[in-house]
Amino acid sequence: MTAPRWPPLLAGEVAATAAFPHDQTGLRHKRTIVVNNKNLPVVDQIFWAGYSGVTSLPSTAAPIGQTTDGLPVGVQIIGPQYGDYSTIAFAKLLEKEYRSFEPPPAYG
Repeated sequence: MTAPRWPPLLAGEVAATAAFPHDQTGLRHKRTIVVNNKNLPVVDQIFWAGYSGVTSLPSTAAPIGQTTDGLPVGVQIIGPQYGDYSTIAFAKLLEKEYRSFEPPPAYG
């Protein structure tokens, strides 16, 4: 039995930080979060998700770990054009063989 052939997949960040407390005050583009001890616009988080979107490539976000505070960290799996099922299948494989989603302590 031969191993299944996977199309080229790229794994990257879902966002620049792990999950963070939501702040709905004021205009969204004026809100900030702390990344590496610097205040950055919260909309910078969209940058990472936009990579696959601007190139019309499929992507699937999957849990890959947790911070020391128990907040979820994700990975974005980007596939080739029309490779939607491959990104989903790889996310399922990660869930089965590595780890599945675990709710943060306050929500478990």
